[in-house]
Amino acid sequence: MQSLVSVNIIELDINNDVLIAWTYPTLTKSEKEEVVQKCQITNQEFEEETLFARIGEKWVYYFFSTHNTQTKTIPKVKKLAVCVLTTDFNPEKYLYIAEKFNDKYVEDGNPINLLKSYISLYATSSCKDFEMDKFNQLNPYLESPISSIISLFKTNFMMIWAALFMKKNVVVYSNSYYELLTVVRSLPLLVMHRQNWNILHPFVQFKENQIDYLKSQNGYIAGFTDPQIKNQENLYDLFIDVTTSEISIPEHAQGDIIVTKTYQQLAEQIFKAVESKSQTDERIIKALNKKNKELILNLVKNAGDSENPQKISLSSIKNLQLSRQTEIFVINVASAENLLV
Repeated sequence: MQSLVSVNIIELDINNDVLIAWTYPTLTKSEKEEVVQKCQITNQEFEEETLFARIGEKWVYYFFSTHNTQTKTIPKVKKLAVCVLTTDFNPEKYLYIAEKFNDKYVEDGNPINLLKSYISLYATSSCKDFEMDKFNQLNPYLESPISSIISLFKTNFMMIWAALFMKKNVVVYSNSYYELLTVVRSLPLLVMHRQNWNILHPFVQFKENQIDYLKSQNGYIAGFTDPQIKNQENLYDLFIDVTTSEISIPEHAQGDIIVTKTYQQLAEQIFKAVESKSQTDERIIKALNKKNKELILNLVKNAGDSENPQKISLSSIKNLQLSRQTEIFVINVASAENLLV
């Protein structure tokens, strides 16, 4: 399992000091800084057992456990966070590994057994007492409840689809970590034809290093629990407030994020199917994926460049004599799919 990058033990001691107590094999200086930043070990309002996020190009998974002086193996530790860095997106898999590492460490307060498990997983993708066979590459996608997202935003979910299809920057806000991560991880399913979860930045804080990195990215989905994010319109083209189920588009993006009549009708059909519970999440994902691919194929078929039929030129789009809104939509989609010449 060479997707593993490192494992780290972060402790909050009885004096309320935070310390990276142990790391294997290593962390860079910037990774250490952000691993501690994102770790909610001192946040008294954080009640979740797990958290996942991005640190640069890597994924980070935290498992938290609370202790007291009765925990004889770590009597000076109030709270513990086992943090696993990987190159792979699979929350269920790596949070499970983080929890098992936590159990290994708490068992005797010595990281040696944890280290043995890490090396075994890295070298053979298996380890005694670790049930790794239950995880596969489909897990992170199947665990995403797309129907719940559609129910939450009703037919307005197609605005999110349009923004993602055109690779716009999307910011998601919630005052609940659990709700935030649930929604954020589901959104790439709306553009499943790209199969790209690297656009996710599930949990971002207002730290200079994190915001600077986010600004260096394009077409991202970024999650925040700080309500001041709504005032930072330079960071997004579409804003999703999970707490109020509202979607808003800042003035600078209002001319770009367009849902055509055909796709508004599709949104209504999908919403009705979700409400009637007549379609499973998997079938909804497949239906959206099929429509996305059909849209791209039809663009190439109807507006293909005469010299390069697999590409689309602006002049060929103009020749279609579309409405102004539809033309903008087509140009944005063609650009997002790298079809323009």
